[in-house]
Amino acid sequence: MHLKYLALKNFRLFADLELQIPDRVILISGANAQGKTTILEAIYYLATFSSFHASSDRQLIQFSQREQHPAEIHAIFESNKNHHIDVILLLDSDINNVPRFRKAVKIDAQATPITEAIGRFNAVLFLPEMTQIIDSSPEYRRKYINLVIAQSNARYLQVLSEYNAAIQQRNALLKMIFEHKAQTDTLEEWDGKIVKAGAYLIKTRNEVLQQLEIESHTIHYQMSNQHESLAIRYAPSFNPSSSLNNGQSELQLLTEGGSEFSSFDHLSLEEMETAYQEALWQSRRTDIQRGVTTIGPHRDDIRFLSNNTDLGYYGSRGQIRTALISLKMAEAVWLEQATGSKPVLLFDEVLAELDNDRRADFLKQLIAGHQVFLTTTDANLFPDAYQEKYETWQITGGIVRQNQ
Repeated sequence: MHLKYLALKNFRLFADLELQIPDRVILISGANAQGKTTILEAIYYLATFSSFHASSDRQLIQFSQREQHPAEIHAIFESNKNHHIDVILLLDSDINNVPRFRKAVKIDAQATPITEAIGRFNAVLFLPEMTQIIDSSPEYRRKYINLVIAQSNARYLQVLSEYNAAIQQRNALLKMIFEHKAQTDTLEEWDGKIVKAGAYLIKTRNEVLQQLEIESHTIHYQMSNQHESLAIRYAPSFNPSSSLNNGQSELQLLTEGGSEFSSFDHLSLEEMETAYQEALWQSRRTDIQRGVTTIGPHRDDIRFLSNNTDLGYYGSRGQIRTALISLKMAEAVWLEQATGSKPVLLFDEVLAELDNDRRADFLKQLIAGHQVFLTTTDANLFPDAYQEKYETWQITGGIVRQNQ
């Protein structure tokens, strides 16, 4: 996959930017807050139509233009043949003058629902703050795995949307039951929808995370000079094997005390549904008292272990950063296997905070055949031998000078 052209209008600090893009490694150099990360963010948006960098997509619209003009992304990429993607992000008002945010997508000039547009273009993004995937709340990890899978599995995204809608409805009903405004048996319809969708999400996440672990383990072992072994552990909010075998729902997270994860690889989708139904039944009284659904994919977690030590609790900055880089490189391998196309790689300040050995190991790991964008505030971090192979862009105040 090759991004050939990118144009931004009123996107973050870019009022008007056009870039012709070669199919090679591109090093974007410049001081902080000049627009380097924004270029990567815009490219990644073409893959997921969601920003990992902004808390709200409306923040992507240039602040001074929010009330007058939309933000726009126009791109041409090659995947067997040339394709066009056009994105418009608009902040306007409804008929009651209430502010609202809208986004519209066209693929090859045809209006396309976002659920169908995701995955047409594939990219892998590394940002320094993405260490939150490893050391912050489970929400970041769930968002991460959802975006990864969505790029290759349209059904997953649709099921996730259905699941979230059903959870909202069930939660509203739980509150009504607690207030004696509805009967308990009215939960049955929503439980059925949640179980069917949730079991699929859990099984799919488990399968993908196992494949990511295989790839990241090898990469991480090489990047750590064969000193550290990386493992990924999926922790659903209940133990499917336990629920199926003895009817006991159990929170299956890795705690600081080091409790073990249970395997449920052997379970079929139907068995997963049965296990989830049993666990949901066991948690019904608690759910009614709390007014929320306490188990399900919306409460899952993922843990990252180096030499059996949970990095989220005990990892150093260097260990966490190396693990994240390994995960991102593994994601690129997995996406290629899943889609048959090499994703575009986007790495923001990837060499910062790595020692010389790990910098060299990363540069060796850059996967042949991928189009790669690297950003840096210090081009000296990249040895001359590597810089000679790259095309270097200089960026200052949102102005990009290409072919340096």
